[in-house]
Amino acid sequence: MPFKDRKPSRSGARAADVEAKVRRAVGQLRHGAQVTPAAATGSAALGAGAIGALAIGALAIGSGIAGVLGLGLTLAGWIAPGFGFAVLAELLLAMEAVVRRVSTAGQVRPRVSLLVQALTVLLDPILVLMVAVASPEDTQWLRLFVPVVLIGLLHLGERLAVPRWRRSYQDRVLLSVLFVPAALFGVIQPFVAFIALVVMITLFLTSQPRD
Repeated sequence: MPFKDRKPSRSGARAADVEAKVRRAVGQLRHGAQVTPAAATGSAALGAGAIGALAIGALAIGSGIAGVLGLGLTLAGWIAPGFGFAVLAELLLAMEAVVRRVSTAGQVRPRVSLLVQALTVLLDPILVLMVAVASPEDTQWLRLFVPVVLIGLLHLGERLAVPRWRRSYQDRVLLSVLFVPAALFGVIQPFVAFIALVVMITLFLTSQPRD
């Protein structure tokens, strides 16, 4: 059959229809005509998607900067302000997750940027290092061991707990907020050990039942 006699594919026809609607809406805007509801809805969706992408990027970058500042201040001896920036980093990352969930509603597999994936992995080690630096020097290896145990137990809770409790184990904003007064009063290591003990006990109460 000659090429000119072939019928366009469904995807091609759909793309042409969308392009025609966009062109029609642009023409209406240029001539001051009223935009149809379908065109207005499409324009609003595109605008919301662009704003959501910008907000996601800004929140992720802000979280990374706050995390680096928190670690730097802690290493420099400014313990309480360092943990304050850690709270900000965790809060911005949590806000990014909310904005991304809203802006990608309806998508089967929404794309997560490499920066967000890296921050999700790196903020826990940053908290571990900050707790180790804020702990007494004479405790030696316990300075790292205690916070590592706490973070490990929280990750276990994310996987083993019943669904309604998993978000509690994932909540790093509350955890970092609790660290601030402990660091301010110089009792960060015993406080972290106490939290680890509490998490360990709750794991027995919130774990999914075995078959």
